Amino acid sequence: MTPNTKLKSHKGQPTRGALAPLLEDAHEWPEGAAQVQPQESGGAQAAETALQDLTFTFDVAIVGLGYVGLPTALAVNASGRRVLGLDVSEARLAVIRSQQADLLDSDKNRLSNALEDPSFMISTDLSLLARAAAVVVCVPTPVDPYLVPDLGILRAACASVVEFAVPGQLLMLTSTTYVGSTRDLLAVPLAAKGLIPGRDVYVAFSPERINPGVDAFSHEDVPRVVGGVTPACGDAAEALLRASTKLVHVVPSADVAEMTKLVENTFRAVNIALANEFADICHQLGMEVMDVIDAASTKLRVYAIHAGSRRGRPLHSLRPALPPVATAQGADDGPGD
Repeated sequence: MTPNTKLKSHKGQPTRGALAPLLEDAHEWPEGAAQVQPQESGGAQAAETALQDLTFTFDVAIVGLGYVGLPTALAVNASGRRVLGLDVSEARLAVIRSQQADLLDSDKNRLSNALEDPSFMISTDLSLLARAAAVVVCVPTPVDPYLVPDLGILRAACASVVEFAVPGQLLMLTSTTYVGSTRDLLAVPLAAKGLIPGRDVYVAFSPERINPGVDAFSHEDVPRVVGGVTPACGDAAEALLRASTKLVHVVPSADVAEMTKLVENTFRAVNIALANEFADICHQLGMEVMDVIDAASTKLRVYAIHAGSRRGRPLHSLRPALPPVATAQGADDGPGD
């Protein structure tokens, strides 16, 4: 079966050590699943031009309409695709319909246009997932009072995606989470349902790269990283992203894409912490830290990070995100409780 990535461009009425390969790892796959050979990669161009096997009402469904999901839905809709936005909160949908959502000015204009467009729909009815050619999960992964990631929202969203999944769909995670989440929360349960990734459905991970409050780069200009659980899955996901993003960097697997997000967040958090340390030192010495940072930034290999109290919303779950990675890899050598 070919992926449903030939998205219509017109507007219209919505009618642990190294991780092992997907089908050879230590997960308990349904009987016979391990003998399934993933579909060979045909490249993103082949995936994008393949005829759809099924007819879907929507080109893309976005699960979660928060500060990542809503701008994503608006950008995809602006590219000419039929978009379904899903959120479990009626209150959130009311905020969106009243155009009171916290958005950049450019996205506010897109929202105003989308609400008048019959090819854009928002709902709390998760059963509508079965009517979308592609499903993109954009839900938060907050931390609890002990700074432990709370994956409850993500697990619930993925469970709904699996429940309503149908053959031919592309299913993609974007939420910041542990390495192996895409396989654990989507690929394995889908296979248990009889939908084998790379053969019946297409499963991938592409970390969100929303920069809240920054309008310097549009959604389309921000490069995206994507990795599939099989080569064919990666091709399908790349084709989807290229419909609304200028630059897509494909990595060998979903696991690599997940680790990429942790590296990005770690790099930024560590450098902000370093900038704050220098800010304290500069204050004690009676100098302006920005004078120092601006000067240091003239060196090509120095990346300017300004001191501040915020790491940004995408980094809120970073600090405790690495221990679960180590634990999953069997590398947690720390003391017991």
